[in-house]
Amino acid sequence: MEVRARIDTGADKSLLSHIFASSLLEQGRVSFSNQQINLCGVSGKKVQALGQVTGRFEWKGISRKHEFVVVRGLPVPMLMGVDLLQAWGAVVDFGKCETVTGTRTPQTRVHEMRKRSQMLAANALSRNPVDPAEKTQQPEYMIFEPQCVDLEEIWIEQQRDSWYRDIIVYLKKGELPIDPAVAAMVIGRSTRYRLKGDLLEYKHGVKDVWRLAVPAVLKTRIMAEFHEPPIAGHLGIKTTYKKCQARMFWPNMKRDIKEFVSSCQVCQKHKFSQNRRQGFLKNTTVSAPNEMMGIDLMGPLPVSTRGNRYCLVIVDYYSKWVELFPLRRATTVAIARCLVRDVFSRFGCPRALLSDNGPQFVSDIYEEVCRLFGIRRKFASPYHPQTNLTERVNRTLGRMIASYVENKHGTWDRHLEALGFALRTTVSETTGQTPARLFLGREIALPWDTMVQQDVWTRAEEYSLLSDLVKAKVKVAQDRQKRNYDRRRIHQEFHIGDRVWLRLRPLSSADHNQIAKFMPKWRGPCRIILKLSPLVYELQEEETGALLGSHNIVDLKKFLGRKGEVYKLQDQDLLEEPPAEVEEWEEGSATNEKSAMDEGDLIYPIEGEFPEIVVDPEVDEWSEPEVEEFPEAVDEVDHGDNPRRS
Repeated sequence: MEVRARIDTGADKSLLSHIFASSLLEQGRVSFSNQQINLCGVSGKKVQALGQVTGRFEWKGISRKHEFVVVRGLPVPMLMGVDLLQAWGAVVDFGKCETVTGTRTPQTRVHEMRKRSQMLAANALSRNPVDPAEKTQQPEYMIFEPQCVDLEEIWIEQQRDSWYRDIIVYLKKGELPIDPAVAAMVIGRSTRYRLKGDLLEYKHGVKDVWRLAVPAVLKTRIMAEFHEPPIAGHLGIKTTYKKCQARMFWPNMKRDIKEFVSSCQVCQKHKFSQNRRQGFLKNTTVSAPNEMMGIDLMGPLPVSTRGNRYCLVIVDYYSKWVELFPLRRATTVAIARCLVRDVFSRFGCPRALLSDNGPQFVSDIYEEVCRLFGIRRKFASPYHPQTNLTERVNRTLGRMIASYVENKHGTWDRHLEALGFALRTTVSETTGQTPARLFLGREIALPWDTMVQQDVWTRAEEYSLLSDLVKAKVKVAQDRQKRNYDRRRIHQEFHIGDRVWLRLRPLSSADHNQIAKFMPKWRGPCRIILKLSPLVYELQEEETGALLGSHNIVDLKKFLGRKGEVYKLQDQDLLEEPPAEVEEWEEGSATNEKSAMDEGDLIYPIEGEFPEIVVDPEVDEWSEPEVEEFPEAVDEVDHGDNPRRS
């Protein structure tokens, strides 16, 4: 019997498809052996061999007995590798597209095939030494990597597919379904189909370009083949669609590829988000001095001539009153001493202290100090320092210090008290008043005031009128800030049980031979176990069950699961959502009550949350706006050389 074969000069072994080998075995033309053999594809992935068959084959008039390895997914019945070409003495002329065998001695033969175990080792001076512990057993043969679907399987599934079955019967036998409506639909569809051999093809567009019609049961495997292997590169929606659309057809191909690529976990984990950042601005509202203060450490700075290396910054949220303290060491004891001796004893205790999650502010000593003075601790979410007002003061203070130190950076603390005075006596753009007037109820006299004998004390009589004025000014400033901030953001809010990705900030490591560019950009999938506010959530990693703490919504991304996927929650109770009042979260603000969900393991089917897309299954052309729903999945090249990163 004749068979169509393909020559592959990069394959060490010749292969037969499992379907063709089965037919040869049924006819008794070959013998089968289940001898194990190691195969490796071009991508480095191991390929499973089903066994070997031995038989006599004739090619170019020469008949020889030869062994073939049987594999699944071969695109042709037979693939002729280097071993067969060498046995037949073949010379392949790629220029003339012809092969000559056994009639003459070629000037350049196909390289003689040797097992790797028979190859001589290279000279030790020509290569770097290899640790024997790192040596691994290599596959014995390199071969063409089979595809996931072969033509025989497509032909079988076309006969079973509900979309194609009636069309095939009509084109082959002229028979129509009994139902007139179905028969009319089959006649209308069949004008764009034809049978080439036994396979159904579809005519795409106005040009007579025929493409293979893919059954619905195989489309997921084909999308994976065109998206996931190294030769596909995990590229985006457009690239994957164009590759598939140029070679094959199935109804609603564009919609299916959008959903498949957008829900790819590898792409979601490694690609930067192309969306605008999530979360609208939520302003912190205070109505009186000492209601809330922000605290932060600035440094480490150059060691000053006085031995100081850090600057403790404290800011009152209502009045913008600033206190600055140079510190030699950034310890909890030093911070507590400044608070008790220089702040609480002079101005009284604030109701709340907002800080970052530095070790000094989460320590037992700091917690005990706050408890003794009746102060609530509040924390900014990790990697979101802009929640704390002191970060803005740090930037202003840094510019002020730079104006006086010049190249003597060790003198940064020489003018610290004077710079604090300047900040306390400068009119705030937000409140329209000086911090001193709002915090102390009076203005602080400047040298000019005493020189011209201006009475600043009588201004205290106006203090009773300041409250309403300040509130109005703050409201205008906050509305302006929110409007400008939200213009660059999108609204997003998660709920308990939602699956999300957590942003990573990888760093390159020479010690581990790792570069940040190749590391995952996101961690997960994770799930929301507690909602501290509309902008701050506590997470748990789904795979390990590890608690990941609280994170701002700007570092979260919605997880897109594929239809029918099932995931299992850990044996931990989901917590109720606390009232959301401020963007930052405070200690003890979250309730520990159980939710109304049933106890035990919870199974959530993921149905996939994609917008409805109406696509004509027969006319599957691409339009640019249709990828806007899935910006993370679109190729980076579509956004220029420097895509926007969150």
